[in-house]
Amino acid sequence: MAKSQKLSSASLGIFRRFPAIITFFLFFIIVFFSFGTRFYDLGNPGYYVFDENYFIPMAQKYMRGEFFGDPHPPTGKLLITAGAYFYPDDIKEGELTDESPSAPTESLVKYRYVPAFFSAVLPLLVFIVIHLFTKSNLLSFLGGFLITFDNALLVHGRFALFDEILFAFVLISLVFTLLFVKYSRGDIKDIFKGRNLFKRLALLLFSGIFAGLALSTKFIGLASVGFLCLAIVYRTFLDRYTLNLKSAIFILAQIVIPFLAILGVFYGSFAIHFKLLKSSGVNLEEFSQAYQDCITKDKSGCQISNAALTNESIKWSFNYENRVPAVDFCKEGEMGSTPKQWPFMGRAIAYSFSNHSTIPLSTVSYVYLTGNPIVWYSGLLAVVFGFSLLVVSFFLLKSLINKKILFILFAYFINYAPYFFIQRVMYFYHYFPAMIFSVILLMLLLQEFHRLNLKGKLPDLQKGLFVLLYVMLAFVFFLLYSPLSYNRKVDISYVKKIIFSTQWNLKADPYNYNPTSE
Repeated sequence: MAKSQKLSSASLGIFRRFPAIITFFLFFIIVFFSFGTRFYDLGNPGYYVFDENYFIPMAQKYMRGEFFGDPHPPTGKLLITAGAYFYPDDIKEGELTDESPSAPTESLVKYRYVPAFFSAVLPLLVFIVIHLFTKSNLLSFLGGFLITFDNALLVHGRFALFDEILFAFVLISLVFTLLFVKYSRGDIKDIFKGRNLFKRLALLLFSGIFAGLALSTKFIGLASVGFLCLAIVYRTFLDRYTLNLKSAIFILAQIVIPFLAILGVFYGSFAIHFKLLKSSGVNLEEFSQAYQDCITKDKSGCQISNAALTNESIKWSFNYENRVPAVDFCKEGEMGSTPKQWPFMGRAIAYSFSNHSTIPLSTVSYVYLTGNPIVWYSGLLAVVFGFSLLVVSFFLLKSLINKKILFILFAYFINYAPYFFIQRVMYFYHYFPAMIFSVILLMLLLQEFHRLNLKGKLPDLQKGLFVLLYVMLAFVFFLLYSPLSYNRKVDISYVKKIIFSTQWNLKADPYNYNPTSE
């Protein structure tokens, strides 16, 4: 008995002495489950799902050099194309039309594995962000676990869509931004020393590069630029420079370097885009004659610069978005939703449906974009509580929350509020970045509650049991909805049992579903 106690004490002593071992171990668990859930049975279903109808043909057009118009910047599509190009597959590409291709003869894994990789990286980035804020292994693991086992993020990340590529770039930029704020502290006299100066400017450069990648994937990636601006202003305020020429040049460099990186990456992605396109295609007639000549004729004879081509593409994108209709719930098969529905998991989107029995239908398989209720409603609770504290602080003229929580509330707000001012139809997945920040906010609030109220009052065993039960509950709900995430055969009665809210727009009856994929 005494020996076992000594052995246990020695083991705990090792972990206390080398806390990085625990961090690495928990991080590895997230890596294992994150990549496992995303890459498992990646080729199922074996036909185009949702907007794969557009993006896979776009990747094929890139490889043929055929022009196409798309309202999104090119980085996400270029990465999917690169993945397909280098995939070890000699099967010929399937038959396709401009908007609704037939079932392909090739494996769709070649188009899906790059988005799946970025989707798998998301929980790891959440782990890192939470660890930078809290230095807590347990909270970092819990946040990464919730993101790993959210069904909505899982489903959307397993197809040839580039939203989660965008989310990954936003979070990577945020990591470098946080490192800039956190590790560039020190005496004002030390800032201008070579090593410290290089470290600060390098962190800003990398933050700008990934913010540029986010912006060049989707225009909503502008949120990462907002984080960067806020961090530069905050860091500059904390440093309290003496106003002279040297400090003025340094402050200017902190602004210019990341924003040159953003512009360079953004315009560079369009330069690659234009270089790949060599022949006429859909929507080209909507551009100026000079633009059309640059695409269809010898590139050396192009009369306008890549920057001008990019600017005209951006203008066309905004005009295209203005032509997209608003959501219409009276329209049959409407999959759109409004921002006020998203925090409550509304409205789910049926990406795929198949029936496996004769009338009366009983056995079906779905791919449904719907979330894990434990993850989503926990995040919503954190947002409500966080903003409540902010409002109370305003009226009491006393801050009840720390700067970290304020920052994440800001991150949530700029990733959610803009959608209330957009008139075109929008979808459930537009809320995903805000949902990720709601989970991060939940972890920060848990740490704050522990610091203010629970420290010393609850034994570690009880805290551990609470976390374990919470994790198990989230995992159980993930399993409940996993047949709808992986296109597994289920009985219609099973689907009916797991519809806990009409707001989710989950439908068990295939007759009420308007197929989009078959």
